[in-house]
Amino acid sequence: MEEKNFADYVTAQEQARTHAEEIQNTRVGGLGGSDAAMVLKLGLHGLNSLSVTDTKRLCVMLGLCEPDAWGGNVYTNAGHAFEDLAEQTLPFGRNGYEREKVFAMPLALSFKTFAHADFACGKEHNDVIECKFVQDATPKVVQKYYAQLQWYYMLGASHVTLYHGRGKSDPFELEEGTVRTIERDEQTIAALLAGIKLLDDAIQSGWQPVMPDKVVLSDTPAM
Repeated sequence: MEEKNFADYVTAQEQARTHAEEIQNTRVGGLGGSDAAMVLKLGLHGLNSLSVTDTKRLCVMLGLCEPDAWGGNVYTNAGHAFEDLAEQTLPFGRNGYEREKVFAMPLALSFKTFAHADFACGKEHNDVIECKFVQDATPKVVQKYYAQLQWYYMLGASHVTLYHGRGKSDPFELEEGTVRTIERDEQTIAALLAGIKLLDDAIQSGWQPVMPDKVVLSDTPAM
């Protein structure tokens, strides 16, 4: 590996590690975009719908248990590489962009609600571009991350775009990239808000998540 390429590789690895640590740190005290599917489930089906993984996540959020250390893997590294490539190739327009812009809105008393946008562009830097490097067809990726994509709208984004990449993870190689506009869905946003309110009201009333005995789970930050 050439010296310059090696230096770029080391820098990219350090940025990925720092990003993972930042995500992990925000998992205490708040719910982010990666928690949107859980919140949507709460809004649609109530507290009894929580899985063991959801319960562990809420325990971490409330400081009832420690988040597990997470150093990343080949897939999360490929995701970061895809974001780096997107930064060099996407047409952000004359107003430029922000990377990892934080969207936040005070929607609960018991916890923060926020999201880290991969890229925010547009006149007010209020248009979100979410990058996903996943080896599924684009419609399936939209479906899988739909709650997260609507979460941005809930927090005030004016426009949301999915940039979906497919290819090799190790070594990283982009073979196909698809851009998909995500329309605002008021029904899903209403269900997300209902889930936030349900959880907030429960916590304010003294409810706490309880982990089953002898269950060990990995608290892996989602991309």
